[in-house]
Amino acid sequence: MIVANGQKASLVVTNDTGLARVQLNCTDLARWKAPNSLINIQNVSCLLRGTCVVEWAEWGQWSACTDTCGAFGSRQRFRGCRRNREDCLCPGDAIEKEFCNLDPCLYPRTACREQYVVSAMNQRFACIPDRRIIRTT
Repeated sequence: MIVANGQKASLVVTNDTGLARVQLNCTDLARWKAPNSLINIQNVSCLLRGTCVVEWAEWGQWSACTDTCGAFGSRQRFRGCRRNREDCLCPGDAIEKEFCNLDPCLYPRTACREQYVVSAMNQRFACIPDRRIIRTT
């Protein structure tokens, strides 16, 4: 058993020579010992990592819509994660997607994408989600 700052650590044998690699979390007061053992702990370094500091950049511009009507098209935009370390992650999504060009399509095309219906919105006709459909997601 290897103990670091009072916490047990798992020992992983890496090859036939009996050499082992131990991965421990450490603090600025890391003390390493292997009580009642012949294990020689050497070449131990403790890399202290600071707190993650992350923040989202502003959203970029929306891409062009992929279709002209009926909410058949989609568009997307991206934002970057500003962080002080490569292993830090921003919470949330880096990409947003949405259906676009909600005006109903003209005949002979279907007016709206599946699960959308033509309705009045802001004194215009538009394709909107059909509220009668029960969504499972």
